Amino acid sequence: MLKVDKLSFGYIKKPLCLKDVSFEVKEGDKVAILGGEGMGKTALLRVLCGLEEQYYGSVTYNGKDLKEISKSERKISYLPSLPVLFENKSILYNIEYLYKVSGIKELPVEKLKLCLGEFGICGSLSTKVKKLSLAKKRCLAMARAFIKNADYIFIDDQTSMLSDEDVDLVKNAILRLNTLQNGSKTMIFAFENKKSMIEGINKIVYLSFSKAMIFESLSSLKVVDLFSLNYLDFNTLDLMLKKEEDMFFIEYKEVKEKKKTHIEVLNKIKVGSELRQLIEKNNAINFNEYFKVVLAFDKAHDKSDLTDEMINKNLISGNFYLFDYGTGDKLI
Repeated sequence: MLKVDKLSFGYIKKPLCLKDVSFEVKEGDKVAILGGEGMGKTALLRVLCGLEEQYYGSVTYNGKDLKEISKSERKISYLPSLPVLFENKSILYNIEYLYKVSGIKELPVEKLKLCLGEFGICGSLSTKVKKLSLAKKRCLAMARAFIKNADYIFIDDQTSMLSDEDVDLVKNAILRLNTLQNGSKTMIFAFENKKSMIEGINKIVYLSFSKAMIFESLSSLKVVDLFSLNYLDFNTLDLMLKKEEDMFFIEYKEVKEKKKTHIEVLNKIKVGSELRQLIEKNNAINFNEYFKVVLAFDKAHDKSDLTDEMINKNLISGNFYLFDYGTGDKLI
């Protein structure tokens, strides 16, 4: 089991990109890390596989702290978005190098070709890697991860900068990496967006502005939570977004359960810095930090398919309303 407890991490001279991130991953889990560009997806992967050691909190594997596990004992494979390969060397050399550093028994050439073929790498083993497309290089990296046979496989975004056809090739290689291992390996992926996700994901870690929320499925990742995560200051999951006709407004679960008035609900809501900047840009109003915000969407739009990008667009375009928390009067 992999356990992440109150993990905080940031690069030198930059704000924290991960703050108090906590979640658990069981053996055989398939975990997706989602979030916008610069939200810490790659940083989280690098910390989990031991490439970044200056962090706060703890990362443990089967109860043992990652920092206490020697590199030779770590049964981990990490596939960055841009594969780390010997470009001027052959496909065979890149595999043989893995044998040398990992102490793996060499495969007969025919079995090796069969293995590479499973990941879409066909042709001569003497072909230099630099002649392969980016998609094929990523597939080669996945084949090496399969041969290494690690217990934990961390895969950074593999679908960016590819054509639709190559995206399918890479996604099929990822699926093969899973099925060839009988689904027994623990795999953690960073995806560019929800569309690039593969089947079989059973946990989602959504990152935004150093915070994280954990979901058990893609269907449970709702616009409600994304909005709260991106734009509101909060420490619990008590915030929710309630829908009335074609509008959404923020509500506190705790208040709703106690059947308090909307005025008491509004007093609980505090604006996050990102939303504050958007509001001040659209209209310089002193709203005393607490307010009710309503997002208006086109009636024809399917509310079940709202994304954080859509919400961002509505906020930036000024397609929202503000109400005074004391009087209920409309401010914008």
